[in-house]
Amino acid sequence: MRWNGRGELVCPLRGQSLESRLAAQRSVRRAPEMNTLSLEVAVEFEDDKKVHVFCDARVDGTAVADPLRHSISLAELRESAVASGPCYLITCSCGNAGCAGIEKPVEVTHSGSTIEWNISEPAPQRHFSFEAEAYRSVIQEAMRSFPLATAKIERVTSKQASPTPRGEEEFFWGGHRAV
Repeated sequence: MRWNGRGELVCPLRGQSLESRLAAQRSVRRAPEMNTLSLEVAVEFEDDKKVHVFCDARVDGTAVADPLRHSISLAELRESAVASGPCYLITCSCGNAGCAGIEKPVEVTHSGSTIEWNISEPAPQRHFSFEAEAYRSVIQEAMRSFPLATAKIERVTSKQASPTPRGEEEFFWGGHRAV
């Protein structure tokens, strides 16, 4: 075997890359690509008295929901780390998913070392697969870091933070239970 100029291993007899030979073999099963979840505290907008903060959830760098129309429920996200079932991960800033036009929850499935999301609302329909330990680790880190990030935003802006969705202030200010 030798390397070609594109960083691929090449068979010296056939001149084919290992990747192209494997792709040609239909019997070879490839492991599914795992998605990557990231969570950050972000500023939605400021008014005269408050700075409105939210959880910016991204999968492979792409926002899960439009922050101008939807919020991410950290309570539901925390629950999705421990059990399969329907979760209203995407909701309205008031905390009621129906208010944002979401009637179908995200279907969360735990299967071995994988956690999967099937999202049908808001459109488009999407499917994500996460490595379970990495998924839980991201959520645990967010639970630890969000109160610190919120406090920093309050210091920098000299305004009170107003987290969304309503009813989930504990995640931004502390006092929640861990995953």
